[in-house]
Amino acid sequence: MSTDLRQQLEETLGESYTLDRELGGGGMSRVFLAEERALARRVVVKVLSPDLAADVSADRFKREIQLTARLQHPHIVPILSTGETGGLPYYTMPFVEGESLRVRLMRTGALPLATAASILRDVARALDFAHGKGIVHRDIKPDNVLLVGDTAAVSDFGIAKALIASRVGTNQDTVTAIGTTVGTPPYMAPEQIAADPALDYRADLYSLGCVAYEMLTGQTPFAERTPAALFKAHLTEIPARINSIRADIPEALCELVARCLEKDPDDRPRNAEEIVVAVGDLTAKETKSWDAPGRSEVPTIAVLPFANVGAETEGEHFSDGLTDELITDLSMLRTLRVISRQSAMRLKGSDKDVRTLARELGARYVLTGSVRKAGRNLRLTAELVDARADTQLWAEKFTGTLEDVFDIQEKISRQIVDALRMRLTPAEDKRLAERPIGDARAYEYYILARQQIWSFTEQSLARALQLVRRAQDIVGDNELLFAAEGLIYWQHVNVGIVPVTQYEEYLSKAETCASKVFALNPQSSKGYGLRGSIRGNRRDTAGAMQDFKKALALDPSDPEALLWLGYIYGVSGRVPLARALMERLQQVDPLTSINLAMYGMIEMYDGRYDEALRWSRRALEIDSANPTHRMLVALMLAANGQREEGVAMLEDVARETPLMAWTRLAPAMACALRGDREGVLRVMTPELHTAAQWDDIFSWWAADCFALVNEREAALDYLERAVDFGYINLPFLAEYEPFLANVRDETRFRELMDRVRHAWETFEA
Repeated sequence: MSTDLRQQLEETLGESYTLDRELGGGGMSRVFLAEERALARRVVVKVLSPDLAADVSADRFKREIQLTARLQHPHIVPILSTGETGGLPYYTMPFVEGESLRVRLMRTGALPLATAASILRDVARALDFAHGKGIVHRDIKPDNVLLVGDTAAVSDFGIAKALIASRVGTNQDTVTAIGTTVGTPPYMAPEQIAADPALDYRADLYSLGCVAYEMLTGQTPFAERTPAALFKAHLTEIPARINSIRADIPEALCELVARCLEKDPDDRPRNAEEIVVAVGDLTAKETKSWDAPGRSEVPTIAVLPFANVGAETEGEHFSDGLTDELITDLSMLRTLRVISRQSAMRLKGSDKDVRTLARELGARYVLTGSVRKAGRNLRLTAELVDARADTQLWAEKFTGTLEDVFDIQEKISRQIVDALRMRLTPAEDKRLAERPIGDARAYEYYILARQQIWSFTEQSLARALQLVRRAQDIVGDNELLFAAEGLIYWQHVNVGIVPVTQYEEYLSKAETCASKVFALNPQSSKGYGLRGSIRGNRRDTAGAMQDFKKALALDPSDPEALLWLGYIYGVSGRVPLARALMERLQQVDPLTSINLAMYGMIEMYDGRYDEALRWSRRALEIDSANPTHRMLVALMLAANGQREEGVAMLEDVARETPLMAWTRLAPAMACALRGDREGVLRVMTPELHTAAQWDDIFSWWAADCFALVNEREAALDYLERAVDFGYINLPFLAEYEPFLANVRDETRFRELMDRVRHAWETFEA
C-alpha cells in the first residue's frame, strides 16, 4: 500500500531491508513485516506513532533502546536495531514463526491446565530476568506473548522504559501521559491507572495475573466493560475467583492468580521468581492428573440427532428439539467443547458408523439415542461412546411422560459429566437443574418453533411465531420465548423476506424482545447474541462486538457468536484473530455452509484469493442451492482470473430470483464483470439503492459493480456506506480488493482511506 510513512521507511531502510506488508498496530506504533537481506531473515519493524513520538527525543530513545537491547533471555524476544524515519523512532525485532497468545486464545478459548501453566511459567521467567535488570515491561498482555508450540516469549521489553527516559523536558504531565499511554486497560494495574510515580515491577505481576486469568477462564477479570468502567473495576472491585468460573482449576493455582490481582502491590507475590517456583511446584504435583488421557486437550462431544422411533408426525420435531436442548445444556459447560446443532443435524439419518461420524465432526465423544413418543408417554435411550478408543462409556434407558422430559434431559447431561469425569462450578450445576420453561406443553411448542426458525422461509417463520405465541399463552413472560421471538423478527431482515421499508419495524420488534430477555435474565447468552445481531444491522460495530464477546463468555461454543465476531474482526483488518475464530468455529460447527463461506471471506480479506475460492467451493458443496454461496464463488472465480466462469454462475443466480434483497445484485455483478455499464445502471433500482443502507456486504458489492464500469462517484458512495458499517480493513480496501482499481486514484478515495486508516489503527480488538 502506498503511504507516506511506508515510502519514508523504505528510503530510510535502504537496501538493507525489503519491506513486505503492514501488519497493523495500535495507538503506540505502526508495524511492518520486512526481510533483512544480509541474513535472509524476516523481521518486524515498529514505528512509533506521531502522537507518542512528539514527546520523545529520538536520539535519547535510540540510546535507551540500545541499553535494553542487551536483554538476552530464552523467553524474551530481543530488539535487533533502532533508528529514525521522518522524525519518528523505530526499532526492529525478529519475526516469530508462531502466533501470539491472543490468537491462541481466540482459537481455543480457555487453555488446558498444563498449557496455561507452561506459558505462565515462561512469562514469569522473562519477567524475573528483566526485573533483575531494572526493566519493567508495563504492557504485559496476550498480544505481547508470542508462542512457538507451547513455549512462550515476551516481546517489547524495555520500550516503556525507553519512552519514559527519552521524554522531552521534565514536565510531570508528560511522564503521566506516557505512563498511561503504555498499557492496555484490561491488563493495567491499579497503580498504573492512577499514574503512580512509584510504580515498579509489581505492576507487571498484576498484568500477568490478568493474563493467567484469561488463559484459564477464557475471559479477563472484568470482561467486556468500557475503558472507564475497567479502570474503576481495577481500582475497586475484587474479581470472581477463577475456580468459580472453571471447576477443574486447583485451589493453589486459584490462590496464586488471586494474589497477583491484589490491589496493593505489597500483597502480591514478592517477585516473578516466586511465581515461577509456585507454578513449578504445582505442575510437579498435578502432572499425573494433567497428563491423563484427554486432559491435554478440551474434550469435544457430538450429540447426534436422536432418532424418532414413534408413529407421531410431531415426534420427529420433538426428538430434534430434545437434541437441540441437550446441546444447549452441554454448551454451557466451560471445560467441554460441543458440536453445534447445525452440524449435528446434517448427519441426521446417516448410516455411517459412529467412528466415521466422529472423525467428520472432529469429536472424540459421541452421544446417540432414540425417542419414542406416544401421546404423553416417552421412552428414551441414550449411549455415550469414546470414538477414538471405540468403547462405550455409558448407556441407559428412560421412561416417563412428557412432564418428565426435563428430569430426563438433566439426567442425561449429568451422566455425561460423570462419564467424562468433569467437575462443575456451582453456577454450572445450577444451570443443569434449571427448568427454562416450566410447562411441558409450552416447552414442546418452543423446541418445535426453534426448528422452524432455522428453515429461513416466510412460511416457517410464520409457523415459528405461532408456536411461540402458544407457549407464551401458557407460561407468560419467558427468557427463551422472548429470545426466540426476537430471532424470528431479526431473521425477516437478515434473510430479506420483508420489504426494505419494513426493516426498521422488524428490528425494533427484535430489539424490544432483547430488552425483555435482559429484564428477566441480565446474563442471558441468547439475549446477547440477539442484541449483537441487531446492533450489526444498526452499524454499531463496537456494540455488536461487545455483545458477541459476552455471549461467548457465557457460552464458549456459541457458533453464531463465533461466526459474527470473526466477521467483525475480518472486516476490521484483524485477520489473524478472525482466522483463529474461524478455526475455533470449525471445531464446533464444521458442516454448516455459512461457516465455510465465512472462512473464505476471511481469506479474501487477507488477499488470499486461492484459499478464498477453496473454502467458498466447500460451502457450495454442502449447500449447492444457496444463492449467497454461488455469488461468493462467482466473485472468487473472477478474482482468480476465471471471470467468464464467474459471470455464468451469476447469470444462473439472477434467473432464479432469490429471496434475499442483496443477492438480487447478481445480474448487476454479471454486467459489471462484462463491462456492461448500461446493464449495471438498469439493474440498480431505487429499491436496491435503499437496501444498501441496511447491509454492509450489499454496499461493498455494489461499490464493486460501479467501480468495474467506471461509475466512480456511485462506487465511492457505496464504499463509504460500507465503511460506515465497519469495513475498515485498510490493506484489503487499499490494496487487495480486486475490483476497486478504477477508483484508487481518486482524491475522494484517498481521503476515505485516511479515515479508514485512523479507524483501523485505533480499532480495539
